[in-house]
Order: sequence, then C-alpha cells, then structure tokens
Amino acid sequence: MISIPKAGTVAHVAENRAALDLVLDRETIGRLDQAFPQPAGPVPLGMY
Repeated sequence: MISIPKAGTVAHVAENRAALDLVLDRETIGRLDQAFPQPAGPVPLGMY
C-alpha cells in the first residue's frame, strides 16, 4: 500500500496508479539524470 497525497477522488487515485505502468527508455532516463543529478551528500528537502 502507498499513500498518494492530494488524491481527492477515485479517478485521481486511478490516474496516479496508472503512472506506475510508465516505462522510460534509457535515453529518457539519461536525460533526466543529467537534468536532476544526484546530490553529493545529504541536502535539506525544499518545502514550497
């Protein structure tokens, strides 16, 4: 079981659950890794 914040309707829960079926190819994962590199150490979580 996982919690999904802001899932206020059954339809929204279903849409969020469908995201688990998304498959990314290696190129897309590489581009995401470049855009959002892993931090070198612990960093505080930004709360916006």
